[in-house]
Amino acid sequence: PLVPQIATGSKRKNFNIKSAHLSHLFGPFEGKVLCGDDPILEGKGKPDPTIFIEAAKMLGIECVPFTLYERPARY
Repeated sequence: PLVPQIATGSKRKNFNIKSAHLSHLFGPFEGKVLCGDDPILEGKGKPDPTIFIEAAKMLGIECVPFTLYERPARY
């Protein structure tokens, strides 16, 4: 079965603020959110892939080499 998980570069405080009014969407992810300021990341932010590797480990998924593409922000 698919287990929901969120990995976000946002700090926990900011994620909680942004998602508070969307409990119908974020409710299934309760306790399964890895935020950018989590100590397990040791301060490694984008573009370091640590957050995605750690999220996969939390799900019990063995990581294999991968390529991740992210859409650049529009200004």
